[in-house]
Amino acid sequence: MERIADRILVIQLPGLPVKIQVASCRLRVTSLKKAFTVNRNLKTKNEKLQTRFILTINLIGQSVNWRIKRKKVSAILNIKVKILYKKEVVPNIYLMRLKAPEIAQETLPGQFIHIKCSKDNYPLLRRPLSIHRIDKEKGEIFILFQAVGEGTKLLAQRAVGDDLDIVGPIGNGFNIYPESKKIMIIGGGIGFAPLLALCEESIRQDKEVRVLIGVLKKELVIGEESIRSLGAKVDIATDDGSYKYMGLVTDLLERTIKKGWLADQIFACGPKPMLRKINEIVLKVNIDYQVSLEERMACGIGACLGCVCEIKTKDKKEDKVKYEFKRVCVDGPVFKASEVFWDD
Repeated sequence: MERIADRILVIQLPGLPVKIQVASCRLRVTSLKKAFTVNRNLKTKNEKLQTRFILTINLIGQSVNWRIKRKKVSAILNIKVKILYKKEVVPNIYLMRLKAPEIAQETLPGQFIHIKCSKDNYPLLRRPLSIHRIDKEKGEIFILFQAVGEGTKLLAQRAVGDDLDIVGPIGNGFNIYPESKKIMIIGGGIGFAPLLALCEESIRQDKEVRVLIGVLKKELVIGEESIRSLGAKVDIATDDGSYKYMGLVTDLLERTIKKGWLADQIFACGPKPMLRKINEIVLKVNIDYQVSLEERMACGIGACLGCVCEIKTKDKKEDKVKYEFKRVCVDGPVFKASEVFWDD
């Protein structure tokens, strides 16, 4: 290791043909009996390596110890994938299965892909779609989307055998804590799209999983049988009472909590009013809550700043809460609900 300036380091890792430059930045520091630990994520500029290194600095007295831990991070790929299957599962909502082994191996629940919907250059902008399911063994991913605009309507017209130009996987996924035993997953309408992959991963980690789904009417219920087949319990709320519980999915959540079923973590995706109401509910019972936010996107890779949302951060100098704009595409789409500024 070579110190080249104050707070700037160049580290040569043994056995690896790369150098990592660590620039000065805000660091999280914890103090305990004159011992300090600083954690910061580093990413190499070597595209082939595609590894993130977590650097831990221990300062005890005058001694300095360096520890490097390798942690794999997925690359954002631009590739063509083949449509293997397409079905309109409920009115105007389509399920597609894509052959994408490179992406299937790297994807985490909660991430998304950016799709060129047509064969030509219209519409110009790609469409961001959540990854619905991940099959690493077969090298396949699924997307679930609603045909509502020009782009998604063109995508719905694509046929089995067609090649799709996609970019991904993009964004930060859901964070399931190892110590969590009970997981609640809440989806509103097409917001269910990223949650089946999360349900599958939670079951794989031997969590007790309960899923709440909210839709307008029975004809729009998605994923009920898939969830049951995994061994998770699922409850459904319909606005018009045409199936199962009549009312909002947030009412169903409150009823579930009152009956004594308290999750260690709650994950949700859906309309913003639904996410906001869930936040109000879980604050009363102090449950960790993560949300997948939906925003209109242009570039999808963090350059255009078109998908920003307001996030609470703490000003360490003045010890007060302040607000920053974060990009939903690369800083999200998953955020801690406690950090989201809901009063808009």
